[in-house]
Amino acid sequence: MPGACFFKLNLNIRIMNITIREAEPRDAKQIARIITMAFHPDLCENMSGGNGTDVIFDLMQRLALREDSQYSYRNTLVCEVDGNVAGGACGYDGKDLKRLREALFADLREHGLPVPDGLTEETEEGEFYIDSLAVFPEYRGHGIASELIGAMVRRAAERGIRATGLLVDTDNPLAERLYLRLGFERVGVKPFLGHTMYHMQKTTKGV
Repeated sequence: MPGACFFKLNLNIRIMNITIREAEPRDAKQIARIITMAFHPDLCENMSGGNGTDVIFDLMQRLALREDSQYSYRNTLVCEVDGNVAGGACGYDGKDLKRLREALFADLREHGLPVPDGLTEETEEGEFYIDSLAVFPEYRGHGIASELIGAMVRRAAERGIRATGLLVDTDNPLAERLYLRLGFERVGVKPFLGHTMYHMQKTTKGV
């Protein structure tokens, strides 16, 4: 399968089969779980208009099924452990952000949810942007996040994009340490829905 990679990790003292593959429409519920987990809780609360995480889960599931949204299955890689989805990552060419965001805004308006005002441009042309990344709790601590990030960086290289970027909350030093270890570095600071985020990048050339 194009874009898939296969490897094995020693999880829970037994060898488990690990697959990173391109997401499909059948993964919509798991993609929604990944995106919702990647969001800071108060971001979910703000976006739902105070109606709770379930509203955001339903929103993300709808967007995952579309082909024209930033959270589309077409922009997502999922990691399977013994055939079960263990997490995933969503990313896309930064030049497409404004176009892809229109699907989000349209869905929010259709369902009577608030459309964020003055939303920061998270990324830009020349950067492949890792929008969201999450590993389900039962599979954490085994390097799956690193493998997903590596797969996203390779996807950027395949598309000829010079850099892979992401945002990390300034109050999340554990995540920042992971990104630093994987070769990312701070290139700026961006506000995002009331949070201060480090903008980090890794040069894609030569990956």
